[in-house]
This record gives sequence, structure tokens and C-alpha cells, in this order.
Amino acid sequence: NDILFNTAPSYFDRLEAITALEEQAMFALWFDTLTINRIPEEIRGMRATPSLFRLLQVEPALGRVFTDAEGEIGAEQKIILSHGLWQRLYGGDQTAVGQDLRLGWTGQRYTIIGVMPRGFSFFDIGDDGHARTPGDEVQFWIPLAFTAAQRSDDARTRYGFFHVGRIRPDATIEHVQPQVDALNAANF
Repeated sequence: NDILFNTAPSYFDRLEAITALEEQAMFALWFDTLTINRIPEEIRGMRATPSLFRLLQVEPALGRVFTDAEGEIGAEQKIILSHGLWQRLYGGDQTAVGQDLRLGWTGQRYTIIGVMPRGFSFFDIGDDGHARTPGDEVQFWIPLAFTAAQRSDDARTRYGFFHVGRIRPDATIEHVQPQVDALNAANF
């Protein structure tokens, strides 16, 4: 796996051009507010392309992960909870899947589609590169959907997303690097 800071247009270029990668995903850390026991609380989340969970090869403990269709504008109102957040909000009630949850900062309503396994963690580092402390980990995931403007060439200088890829089983980094180099040379 390799993680790069990237733009949305470059992500879509890489999806087509880097065939030595079996799966690729984009994500961004996201904070939002949830009301827990009547108290608004800022919680760390992640916006991610639906491909992230395929790339990580992890299944939820309950429910499902995002479909590719949920990575499109207008269909992205889904949410996956961490095991800990599910316990805090619903006390482990399995009927939480299918219920709606409103994030306070955006006011957007999201349908809970899954709960990740206890202990699941991905990219729990801070802005300074150090590990987060317990309780400050990613607690929810929502689909990362791109607008036409974000996909356009005008957005090529708008960095803000992390890009991660998994190398195909029959490939090595020596297969990936020339593809990345060729794509980078074509874009400069």
C-alpha cells in the first residue's frame, strides 16, 4: 500500500492509467457533530470512495459497506459506524442498521448501512503524523462523492484527499512506478 496526497481529477486518471494496482481509493478525514446523550459532540469521521473497504479487504460486523452507486452525488447519504460509536449510540442494538442518523454540522440525514468490527482501524493518525489517542479515532465513514467541478481539470490544483492503492498479486512496485511516472510526465 502507498498513500499519496492527491486531487480528484488525478485519482480518476490513476484509476485508468495504473493497471498494476488491483484497487485504489480516495479518502479525507472529516469532523462532524453528533448528539450523544443529549450532548453535541464533535466526532472524527472519514469520507471515502466506496472502493476503500474493498481495498482494505474488510467486511463489516453488521450490515454492509458502500456500493459504487453510493459514491455518486445524490446517492451518498449512507453512513457506516465504528463498533464503539454503535455501542454508544445504540447500545449494540442490531436494528440500528437501516435507521437514519443526522450529522449536526451539515444537518444531513444519513442511513446507517453497517457497523465495522470491534477494533477496526485505518489511518488513525493526526495532522502532525503522530498516532491519535484512544477515543480520537475515526468513528464513522460516509461516501466520498465528487461533483463535476471537483472532477474537472480546474480542480487539478485542489489537493485535499489521500489516495491509497493495493498492488495486484502478480505485480510489484517496479511495475507500478513506471506507470505513475508516465502519468505524472503526461500531466506536467
